[in-house]
Amino acid sequence: MTDKLEISIDIKALAAEVAKHIDGERVNTPRYYTAIDSPLGKRLFIKCAKEGCFPSFKVDGRGKLLALREDVEAWIERQDRPPAGEPEADEVGRALGKVISAGKVRLTKKAG
Repeated sequence: MTDKLEISIDIKALAAEVAKHIDGERVNTPRYYTAIDSPLGKRLFIKCAKEGCFPSFKVDGRGKLLALREDVEAWIERQDRPPAGEPEADEVGRALGKVISAGKVRLTKKAG
């Protein structure tokens, strides 16, 4: 007499769980930005982290900065930005300064 052992496996659930481990993350694990992968760029990320724009902390002996992705993204959303397609006043002023300094436009006083 031989005993049979029957095992039932949900392949889709198993594949999803394996994929989580392959990617190196768990579902409920917070995700972090570093200066290298931040949408702010390296210098601005470091500057903002040091100024306390969003919570951050150092890891490793090298002082690698980490910040929660949602904190960084929330800070970005809170920033005032001009509407898309409209140049900022500083951009217009810089462009005008370049044209004037190139001698292409001359400013004169209006009589009146």
